[in-house]
Amino acid sequence: MRVRSAAWLAVACAVAVAAAAATAGCSQGESGAQGEGGRESTPVRIGAIFDLTGRTAWADAAALDGARLAVDRINTRGGLLGRRVELLEREGDADPNAAARAARELADLGVAAVVGLSSDADTAAAAAAAAAHGVPFVGSGASDPRLVAEREGWLFLTATPDNVLAAAAAAFARQRLAARRAAIVVATADEPSRRLARYFGRSFREQGGRVVATVPYRAAASLAEKLEQAPPGWAQADLVYVACPRREARDALAAVLAAGGDAPVMGPEALRAAAPGKRAARLRRPVYFTAQTLLDLVPVDPQLALFGERYHAAYDHTPPNAYACLGYDAVMEVAAAVRSAGSAEPAKVQAALATMRGFEGVSGVIQYGRDGLPRRPVVVARLGNPSRALSYGVPDHVPAP
Repeated sequence: MRVRSAAWLAVACAVAVAAAAATAGCSQGESGAQGEGGRESTPVRIGAIFDLTGRTAWADAAALDGARLAVDRINTRGGLLGRRVELLEREGDADPNAAARAARELADLGVAAVVGLSSDADTAAAAAAAAAHGVPFVGSGASDPRLVAEREGWLFLTATPDNVLAAAAAAFARQRLAARRAAIVVATADEPSRRLARYFGRSFREQGGRVVATVPYRAAASLAEKLEQAPPGWAQADLVYVACPRREARDALAAVLAAGGDAPVMGPEALRAAAPGKRAARLRRPVYFTAQTLLDLVPVDPQLALFGERYHAAYDHTPPNAYACLGYDAVMEVAAAVRSAGSAEPAKVQAALATMRGFEGVSGVIQYGRDGLPRRPVVVARLGNPSRALSYGVPDHVPAP
């Protein structure tokens, strides 16, 4: 599929809202009818594991609030199968062993599924422990596509996998920016950044582009010095792809811009943290990023705007990032699977998740391919004040994990 334009995006938003409203109406009626005869005393339990400390706490704290909001929304609309829903929360402690222990404990408590976690390592450990007890795991933020194959049908990702994000960036670079030669800057100490750089390079080449320079760095402070030496091929690049973690985004972007040239810069959503608000409007050249959702972008997605209103009503502040949407959608995915299966038994919920097609989440449409990976649209936006979405679509030329 070719990268879609912003005009198509506006139409897609309207269609998604209408479909979601129709789905919500059906679900609400079904739950209400089942609840009329009196609720069963045993609630439907959904486990939740989040790292509220460590490097992914900023993402998991938002995702947990989103998950809680989803449970409140489900119960307000009649629960599941005529029963209330309980979210059993556990702390992952930014440690794979702790995440695995939490998953085993939740499985023993009879949960229908477990949701949560943004750390790939913690997700892998928790999903393996849950699978060993016959319980599916729906990750709210993990993005390593290799995790799914390792869990043999018991792990489902809500977030867009890194290979899909990188392919969307490569497609936008080739189709919209007409870039032919790319330079890649990569934070080698960060595994997700290494993946993104690798997937972007593979997809860019597959689409007829050429990678003319690769600049690895271990610390953002050393990047400026490396770029001062004008790496071979750097001057030929008509696009710079920066793969870095959020904590290094400001320094990495500053180093790239200071290195001179006028080639546009692309990268993951981490680049949004590099130049917030008015600083983005003063950038000397275009900076583009791929995003999980349309949150805080223009044009405004009406469905996300409604989610933002509900989130603000519950927590007295706006959703801090896209992970609030992903945590919400992870719980809603489980709820949809329970309804589809007509049961909260984990094995039946797993089977329903595996065959799910076209789930309408606030973060976008989610459906799983035969490889178990989610097929969902990716947003490409230009950094600004406000940032503007320029394309929205499911890319082709997605590298194998």
